[in-house]
Amino acid sequence: LSPPNLCNSSLYSLSLSLSLQENRKMSVNHYSRDIHHNPLSLHHHQNDAVAQRESLFEKSLTPSDVGKLNRLVIPKQHAEKYFPLNNGVGDDVTGETTEKGMLLSFEDESGKCWKFRYSYWNSSQSYVLTKGWSRYVKDKHLDAGDVVFFQRHRFDLHRLFIGWG
Repeated sequence: LSPPNLCNSSLYSLSLSLSLQENRKMSVNHYSRDIHHNPLSLHHHQNDAVAQRESLFEKSLTPSDVGKLNRLVIPKQHAEKYFPLNNGVGDDVTGETTEKGMLLSFEDESGKCWKFRYSYWNSSQSYVLTKGWSRYVKDKHLDAGDVVFFQRHRFDLHRLFIGWG
């Protein structure tokens, strides 16, 4: 059994345990055992995970953020503070640098990993998420006016989260 494309192996363990528990195949780890004996323990683990996140910023989506340009503009002050590009040098906190920017990985509310190409466009002097963004927009049925929020784990700064509401 190969792991799905998740951003964090501990989330993979939780996800695998839930899948196996739902299928009533077997119990894999303490998460499964806790859920089997106490259904409220999953809620407890989810609350702990949410409590360990800090909000970075929110962005109200514009028509061009969800349109044919297939990109999300990240406000400059947030881009430079939370996702510095470092002139092509890899950044241990946010992701790995590529020739065309940086790949950033975010976990959504279900634990699914979303990878986006993040770069600076000289032509418009803006920071953008490109590759992968249109897939996220379609999957979440996002429209102009929806708000996307970005979070980071309080202790493991490598873990980034994305959500909307």
